[in-house]
Amino acid sequence: MNIDEMLALSQMLDVYSKFLTTKQKRTMNSYINYNGSLTEIAQDMGISRQAVLDLVRRTTQRLKDLEMRLGICSKINNILLQLPVIVSSFDIDIETKNKIIEKLSQLIKTLGE
Repeated sequence: MNIDEMLALSQMLDVYSKFLTTKQKRTMNSYINYNGSLTEIAQDMGISRQAVLDLVRRTTQRLKDLEMRLGICSKINNILLQLPVIVSSFDIDIETKNKIIEKLSQLIKTLGE
């Protein structure tokens, strides 16, 4: 899995974690956000490496299915891409524009959680 896929999966995990079981959340958080190996996660959870791999695969597919149906991450990303264009049309200094973009980006990301 490349870095872009990992980042997308991390965002999906943040947005859709409420639709996952505690075990799925814990496993994916360790795997994606903490770059845990399957072996490390298996030892930590007291299950086999194969069970972790199956859990990661099923949960990854669940997250992708949720994104395909709901598209929340895609909508958030589109809004974040449009922010600089919108704010650049304001007649204010660059420092203020950057602060506005930063604050609005934080707000939008919070809405996704």
